Amino acid sequence: MIQKKGLFLDRDGVINYDFGYIDKVKRFIFKENIFHDLKKFQNKNYFFVMITNQSGLAKKKFSYRKYLILEKFILKEFNKRGFKIKIFYCPHHKNAKISKFKKNCYYRKPNPGMILKASKLYSIDLKKSILIGDKISDIKAGLRAGIKKNFLVKNIKLKKNKNFKRYNDINEIYKINFK
Repeated sequence: MIQKKGLFLDRDGVINYDFGYIDKVKRFIFKENIFHDLKKFQNKNYFFVMITNQSGLAKKKFSYRKYLILEKFILKEFNKRGFKIKIFYCPHHKNAKISKFKKNCYYRKPNPGMILKASKLYSIDLKKSILIGDKISDIKAGLRAGIKKNFLVKNIKLKKNKNFKRYNDINEIYKINFK
């Protein structure tokens, strides 16, 4: 079986602006040029996977129904622009207010569970894949899953960390990989 190259993307801070717990479509604002920049990866035959921690579910910041409405909106917007993307999310958090979500989960980043599950389900070659995140936990998940190319985009909330270089946007990451 031929394996695909995956482009693993964090959601908040990479695909959209991070305003904290986003619970409504009107608060979900795609990053400027995101679809233009992703088109370049699509042209290189990358398979798109969004991996997102959603502790807001566990902490009762928003309901599962609101989360599903938002996910449906994201899928519709990607589809409308000619993109296919698979979404994996983890609602668990150690400080959850909902008991069934109160645990350290193998799928919650920095753990690699969502990446490994997507790789298995969609036959993705992790060694040929790329991960783009805005938090160190995203990068750690990628490294733990065996992804060799992990990139950290700038996020105003992110504190300085000299161990990781931050890139301005997805376009800059594309240029590094495909000069």
